[in-house]
Amino acid sequence: MERTTLGSAPVTLSEWDWLGILLRIEALETRSEMYSISYALEESPRRLVRCMVWAQHTSTMVREGASKSEQLDYYRGWVRLEKQRLQRCIARLPGLRKSLRFNRDVIIDIADSYGMGSVVVCRYVEGKFQWLAPRSRKKL
Repeated sequence: MERTTLGSAPVTLSEWDWLGILLRIEALETRSEMYSISYALEESPRRLVRCMVWAQHTSTMVREGASKSEQLDYYRGWVRLEKQRLQRCIARLPGLRKSLRFNRDVIIDIADSYGMGSVVVCRYVEGKFQWLAPRSRKKL
């Protein structure tokens, strides 16, 4: 734990706290209209890192009815990218570097943004992809 002083009261931040800060900075620095991410850290019943990916291309593929295989080509690349991003963040946190395991402790949701909200299309959890929503929303 690192102690920092804000005003007259010391603030203690754990490595878990630092990871949350680092990931939120990453999300802000990489945000664009084409690709953006958000992170949430959970502690119950165990520590999990949740990452939500919004990419314009996801919406295009879903709208045009792209095959599961075609979508997975992109989603696998995005999961690799987020794994690298997370590894860079935990590289400076020795306790988490030893204990946090990507396939066990990270969930990545790929979302289709439809304007007024979004829906999770696919989830990467425990090293596998799960389909959560219809892969197509072609206009009739």
